[in-house]
Amino acid sequence: MTWKQRGLVPGGIALLLAASAAIPAGAEPASFSDPDDVNLPLDLKTLTHEHSDTTVTYTVETYEAFEDRQADFKWGLDKNNDGKVDSYVSVEWEDNKLVAKVEDTKENELGPATPQRAGPAALRISFSRDLLGTASYQYWVMAVTDTNGNEEDDPGETDLAPDSGFQPHRL
Repeated sequence: MTWKQRGLVPGGIALLLAASAAIPAGAEPASFSDPDDVNLPLDLKTLTHEHSDTTVTYTVETYEAFEDRQADFKWGLDKNNDGKVDSYVSVEWEDNKLVAKVEDTKENELGPATPQRAGPAALRISFSRDLLGTASYQYWVMAVTDTNGNEEDDPGETDLAPDSGFQPHRL
């Protein structure tokens, strides 16, 4: 092998490594924590988001274990950075099973989501990335504990994370 050929081999390997590093294989999960700040069964602890080329996945963890029938979580999505919710991802107990969906602000379903248990105090919800319609957005998460049984989100029945503002997510 000549000096010229020896120089091409390491250069070619370096070029291949640089090119493969530039190709995203999927984003690393990002998470944030919420303090143990409400006296409710669904007190948010850790919230995680991740995505692939086709799917967005949220994981919600509470401080205490909960039963499926207690689940009532909403992600408020601000897709144009104006500080207002444009759509929701929700999961709740309905018709004796966990039901998840993506909805507009008038509760019209935009598409399905898939709920899955991630532990005794956690749920994972996945949905099509196409339902977002944007590559960058921000969100908050709300847990609702209907203490009075009226099926409404009343004061004192919710935990919000982050406690103020939104969490960014760039796809």
